[in-house]
Amino acid sequence: MGLFLWQTSEKFHNRESMKNTIIFESEKHLLIIFYSFEGNKSIYSG
Repeated sequence: MGLFLWQTSEKFHNRESMKNTIIFESEKHLLIIFYSFEGNKSIYSG
């Protein structure tokens, strides 16, 4: 999980960017984002 966390923060410094990235790279980063922001449900509902 630590790998996921640093990988995400390294590529996406902005949460808004991350939300947009989910749309384009959902297949690639779905697990990373899911596990990294498991507690932040707003990312999925937005």
